[in-house]
Amino acid sequence: MYIVYMSFRDEIFRLLDDGGATLVFPTENAARYWLSAYVRSRRCSILASRAMAFDRFKELFSPKREQRPSDRIYRLAFVSSFLESKKTEMHYLYDDDFHDYHHRFVSFLVGVIPSLRDLDDVYIENKVLRSDLHILKNAYSSFLSANGLYEPLWEKPSLENADYSKGPYMLVGYDADVQMQRFMKDIGETELISVSTLKCPIKPKYLKFFTVESEIEALFRQLQNLKHKHVPTEDIVVSTPDVEALRPYLERRSLEYNTPLSFMRSLKLSETVPGRYLFSVRRCISENLSFNSIEALLLDSSLPYRDMQVNRNLVRFMIDHNHLSGSLAFSSDDLFKDLARDAHERSDESMLELYRSLKSALAAIRKARGGDELIRDIHGLTALLLGNEEFSASDPMDRDVYSFIFSKLAEISTALKACSLDLGSLFTIFMGEVEQLSYVSQQKKDGIRVYEYGQDHLLDVPHHFLIGLNDSNANVRDVDLGFLEDHEVQKRNVIDVTSELLSYYQSVSAHAWISGSETSYSGSQSSPSFFVKQNAVEDIALPDSELVYEKADLESFARACKTSLAPRGADLAVDCLGNPKDPDDVKLSYTSISTYVKCPYSEFLRTGMTKGAVDDFEPSKQDDREIGSFLHEVVQAFMKNHLGQLLDSSKMEIYHTEIGNILDKMLEENRIFDIYTKASIRGRYLESLKNVITLLLDPGSKNYIGPFIPRKNEQSLNQNKSFTGSIDTVIEGQDGQIYLLDYKKGVGSATYQLVLYKRLFEEAFPDKVVRDCFFFSMKDGSFKGFDAAKWAEQEEKLDADIKHTLSGYSEGNWIATPSKESCQLCRERAICRRRFNLQ
Repeated sequence: MYIVYMSFRDEIFRLLDDGGATLVFPTENAARYWLSAYVRSRRCSILASRAMAFDRFKELFSPKREQRPSDRIYRLAFVSSFLESKKTEMHYLYDDDFHDYHHRFVSFLVGVIPSLRDLDDVYIENKVLRSDLHILKNAYSSFLSANGLYEPLWEKPSLENADYSKGPYMLVGYDADVQMQRFMKDIGETELISVSTLKCPIKPKYLKFFTVESEIEALFRQLQNLKHKHVPTEDIVVSTPDVEALRPYLERRSLEYNTPLSFMRSLKLSETVPGRYLFSVRRCISENLSFNSIEALLLDSSLPYRDMQVNRNLVRFMIDHNHLSGSLAFSSDDLFKDLARDAHERSDESMLELYRSLKSALAAIRKARGGDELIRDIHGLTALLLGNEEFSASDPMDRDVYSFIFSKLAEISTALKACSLDLGSLFTIFMGEVEQLSYVSQQKKDGIRVYEYGQDHLLDVPHHFLIGLNDSNANVRDVDLGFLEDHEVQKRNVIDVTSELLSYYQSVSAHAWISGSETSYSGSQSSPSFFVKQNAVEDIALPDSELVYEKADLESFARACKTSLAPRGADLAVDCLGNPKDPDDVKLSYTSISTYVKCPYSEFLRTGMTKGAVDDFEPSKQDDREIGSFLHEVVQAFMKNHLGQLLDSSKMEIYHTEIGNILDKMLEENRIFDIYTKASIRGRYLESLKNVITLLLDPGSKNYIGPFIPRKNEQSLNQNKSFTGSIDTVIEGQDGQIYLLDYKKGVGSATYQLVLYKRLFEEAFPDKVVRDCFFFSMKDGSFKGFDAAKWAEQEEKLDADIKHTLSGYSEGNWIATPSKESCQLCRERAICRRRFNLQ
């Protein structure tokens, strides 16, 4: 093994001067860099064959086959066919109950196949998992044989295939490259190949910032200094483990500092305009034309729509008419029916035609089984929305990406034809492939190069910045069957090159800057253990006066100082709060009883700590309670108009008209709701409001009570010294019996609130007989109550909960009892933090 003790640059140049071994670098970038650097430094020419990338080198040792090589496209075709025919044979890796995630299973299994080469070298105790993997490997082997293919990633390199006349070779950076080490494990020791490793003579150093923002700020100050010193951009390199996450922040700072960056990574298709368009199409199909999916597809401002106004009109129509979804089927599509009715009334079919064509095009894409058919149908949809030119008049890169995507679809189509496969979910499979693809832009941009971590460690540039490094993303290791968790595998080979890789970053360049932060956009993080073990972590704090804050940053920090960053006291949710209450001094209501039973701490916050001011802790939004209160007021306004008057079914139409007029007037006067909410309330709840009267007066209704007289709205029930309550409406039948009505905005079910109200009413008015009590659900327009048996059960539950509440009050027990049921819609969750932590 060859060990480098001199500078890395001197050693590479010495090896090239010798004219002996061909140098093999981990990446094509490194191979080109060192050939160019040698020519510039030595001022002489050199054969391009003196340096090569490892991928090309590895092919020299691959067996020569007559069969065609398989690739990701063929793996995709195999897995899709396999899941359609043999998915029931797999019991660990695939669960057909999650059919909606079928496309994710396809992508997952496509990624699994290459690693199955080492299946026999790994010990898996779980028999079901082991069986699934062997089923998959055997099925894929049969697929390869049947179609004249071989899997190149299963081929082990062999010296038998080597061309000795082109050797010897030296693997540069061997100790920091996983693939090189796997290659040598397969080849074995040979005089044909030697390896070069680095002995790091420099003490490592890691700069730790408090936040990502301060780290990026410090980076650009360093870049600005180099710029003022007229350092050429080719002498500077920046890299990070997660270019995708940091790219927006780096680009923003590059504009502020007028320091251009050139990102050397490929672009995810989901980040491009045509890619985003196709993902919106997939969402419309998978969500069966939900409102959100239609909105995302038709209102994307980056797409050159043929007629954006018609798109907007269709989305506005769905809002105005309360359509949460359309449907790919024509037979049961209320949106289509309403659009047809509107088109007839206004003599304008533009929205109807757009929606009809959209449905037809999406249905065709969903059903397409052949590649040529799918290409035709996608082009048809794109022409419908963007015109026949599609993306031809768009940004040049958008045109190139769109063509690239369809070239991949054409490859899938060719693979399917070659294997004689006919797949029923071709578009889903195709989009699963698009998710994995990246596009390498041909438009080169001048500026400081930005690489993905691990792709630039051998570049000996004078100034090298490695940022965003933490203990998690710094690790570079490879294991057999890496898709399995450690607990699923009892024994397997592990190659870890983290320390060696970081040593190269630290030693190769003259000025290396390696940094990270305590907190990222996803939470707190730790420094890489490589530096921690060597006591090489240096805390860096930029003075506040030097930091550049934006207005939003300052406002966010000011809010945090009052909440999450404020000094913490005792957590009252987990300790007994004391301050017991004398049961004789407590006046319980249905709300206090039911709230205490669900969570005592919530009841304490409601009545003891915040004293009804909990709304101050809520974000500004449209509250469902406001809508519920408004609907109460509409019904009660109608009842108020008829207090003491007999209502009967002969005037039903008059009553309905009156309720509609009351609703319209109150909506017009309301200043809380916006125009969309008002339209939604009228469309969603008008019929339910009418039903309050219909169901009570219609002889065909199970809630029929006959003609009745409204007696009281908001009847107070405070006479009992221990309990209180208020009933929404009291009505009296012709026989003098009383009915109690309570209104609810949601669906809900009857609770013992009715039992409590009946008790309190009969105690306050002993001469009156309560015949029945009802909840009326505004959401589904029906009354809900109890039969005799359930009424008795609710009476027992009420008595038990009253006893429990009084006992807790008297003991001063306000400890939180978190649960999914009680916490899910809790208004005090931001205060309690037991299940919803805002930190």
